[in-house]
Amino acid sequence: MPKTKKEQPKKKFNLKKSLGVIILFLGIFGLTLSFASLAYSVQLVRSYSVLNEHAKWDIAITNVSEAETKGGAKVVNAPTVNNLGITDYVVSFQNPGDSVKYTFEMKNNGDIDAKLVEFTKGNPTCKNGSDALDSRTDEEKEADSTLVCGNLEYKVTYEDGKEVAANDLIAAKSTKKVVMTITYKEDSRATNGSVNVNVPSLTMLFK
Repeated sequence: MPKTKKEQPKKKFNLKKSLGVIILFLGIFGLTLSFASLAYSVQLVRSYSVLNEHAKWDIAITNVSEAETKGGAKVVNAPTVNNLGITDYVVSFQNPGDSVKYTFEMKNNGDIDAKLVEFTKGNPTCKNGSDALDSRTDEEKEADSTLVCGNLEYKVTYEDGKEVAANDLIAAKSTKKVVMTITYKEDSRATNGSVNVNVPSLTMLFK
């Protein structure tokens, strides 16, 4: 009689081995994605760096004008330009309508727009003039200083009258003219002597 073939035993499903293969595959796939993402990130950084190598950043505060005075106003100390903006200055008022005006330019010579991220102008303060012939009492001097400081109008605007403020933009290759005006209001009254008004510095930080 012919010999019968022996049936081979069926291989058992090895769950641990299958799971190991799946985990290994997922690990290799994840590693491939990580390298691809890293390469893309490096490409973005290099592109950004190349862009900025050709960009020029150049903001300047320039061309502070001579004072334009009105009425009996006088300039005691004129403003100048520093690395943060315009320095403080001192004017002298006595009569309603006295005023002092300066202009300057914010110039963007760069290739990218600039944002005025910080703008501080502060509040003017008053003290009595130093006139040797001043015969006022200390009480009268104090009253005059209080009167003038309570009736000042201080503005920093562009040529069109819009007030300068934080977050204003200066386009690349453009210039904005700024007007600073300090005025002793018309509807006040004359003081018995001159009052010095200290106009604080303008702080302007760009980004």
